[in-house]
Amino acid sequence: CKIKLGLQNKLYLGNLDAKRDWGHARDYVEAMWKMMQKKTPSDYVIATGNQYTVKQFVELTLNQLGIKYYWKGSGIKKKCFDIKGKCIVECDKEYFRPLEVDTLLGDASKARKELNEAMNRRLGMNMSTLAIKRLRQSLVVAQKNNVEAELLMEAEKLIVLVTGKKT
Repeated sequence: CKIKLGLQNKLYLGNLDAKRDWGHARDYVEAMWKMMQKKTPSDYVIATGNQYTVKQFVELTLNQLGIKYYWKGSGIKKKCFDIKGKCIVECDKEYFRPLEVDTLLGDASKARKELNEAMNRRLGMNMSTLAIKRLRQSLVVAQKNNVEAELLMEAEKLIVLVTGKKT
């Protein structure tokens, strides 16, 4: 969001090819509450059962924000550029995990069966929620810093684009 609004130049990330089981905090909290309601304690895996790479997560975010982009390079040299050719996402070894796990995927079948728990929110919905939150935070930063009215209007447009509603 800060890149879209011109408040940040670039985002540095680690392994873009790492696969993760991205879930929503609300689903995890609801699952924890259901676990606490059980008469007998047990161990559960709470997960969506869906994997997306960090790169796919970035792409979903860029799409949500209406940023046109393209990728160049591979591995640690992979970079994402906006349509004007400005590098907006770059890999940095500093953000790689020392003991990188290439793939994380949970099997929540026991939780679905015993807790009637399903991770309801899809990654696209998560991205909308995150994008809205970040846009609003960026808007506050922009207002505090007396950023030009054009920038504030752009932030408002993005919130409407993502939510379909005016703030």
